[in-house]
Amino acid sequence: MVISLLFGFLLLVLVLLSGWIRLLLLMLTFGLIGTRIPFLYFILGFSFGSGMYSVLGIDYWPGFIFNTIVTVILLRKTSKLYEPYGEDSTVSQCGSGFLIGSVLGLLVYLIRIVF
Repeated sequence: MVISLLFGFLLLVLVLLSGWIRLLLLMLTFGLIGTRIPFLYFILGFSFGSGMYSVLGIDYWPGFIFNTIVTVILLRKTSKLYEPYGEDSTVSQCGSGFLIGSVLGLLVYLIRIVF
């Protein structure tokens, strides 16, 4: 269970560092991939939500529940900072992509278990 919580925290740190990762990808690919970074977080969230990391022997539910709750709290905090400007921050864009992907991955995981 501890490893699952640490893995969920690691993914949260990746969401927090999304602005730096976006800048790094912009510099390395000359602007080709940096604008698509929320979609990359969507794919990461989908793979996390669908239980692909449980193959590694990591418990699924503690990390998923912890990560979902903390990501929602993070999104609430980061979206308030940029409301007066009418813009979204990179953290809120990537966090929402990760959260939507993980919920869709969870639905796929539950459908796979039932059928």
